[in-house]
Amino acid sequence: METNTSVNYRDFNISDIVSQAWELTKKHFPIFLLGIILLNTISYLPNMASDTMYLNSILENGTIMTQEEVIESLSPAELIGMLGGILLLSIVAALLYCYVFIAYNRMLYRTVHGEKPDLTAALKGAYKGYWPYVGTYLLVETIVIIGVCCCIIPGIYLSVRLMFAPYIKSVHPEKSLSECFSQSWEMTKDHFWDLFLLGIVAVLILFVGFLLCCVGILFTMVIYYFIFGVAYEQLAPSMPEEAVAEGTTTPATGEETVIVTES
Repeated sequence: METNTSVNYRDFNISDIVSQAWELTKKHFPIFLLGIILLNTISYLPNMASDTMYLNSILENGTIMTQEEVIESLSPAELIGMLGGILLLSIVAALLYCYVFIAYNRMLYRTVHGEKPDLTAALKGAYKGYWPYVGTYLLVETIVIIGVCCCIIPGIYLSVRLMFAPYIKSVHPEKSLSECFSQSWEMTKDHFWDLFLLGIVAVLILFVGFLLCCVGILFTMVIYYFIFGVAYEQLAPSMPEEAVAEGTTTPATGEETVIVTES
């Protein structure tokens, strides 16, 4: 039996959440930094491909040109081929990003529960529930975009109320889409303004990291994700299916563990 002391299940408190996220970041920074670097590298792949094509065109023409001039120098077939290649790579990169992000979420979830983070194990198990997670994420994003188009405010409201749905799906792949949406909706029901302010605080922390010669953002990005991981755990105990339970399935391996909190 494992005693979880990493998260205190108290009333929702922003300063307490940020404090716990800070402590978790200091303790586990290297492995979560590795995950951040991996995610950022994947997201930059389409840009790398575009830059490579641009440089190749300059070398072939033997003169320095702007990107607009390079595009104008291409034949229609070459342009279609280049755009098609970038589009295909963008899709592959997006799908790969989702896979790694599932692993990152599951590693974060287990770390918040007091377990030792293991990126390798999380990556090996990320295929479980992969496509349902992608579907959940795309559906949430679509709903939020529609809300933003409706005078912005509905989009902000929906983004807060549904913010945990993709996370729930990633760490609990056994749950249905409707369960993830309804749980996120219920969890955020009485905490809209708390979570809205928490989001502002998290973004400000990212901004501070960016000001520290840009390198600091690598540290604050880890804090950013821990903030919402801890926030989820502070709200989850009020949910029947998320109550501190016996035989909880660990998301990365499917093994049965027992998590008990100290009162």
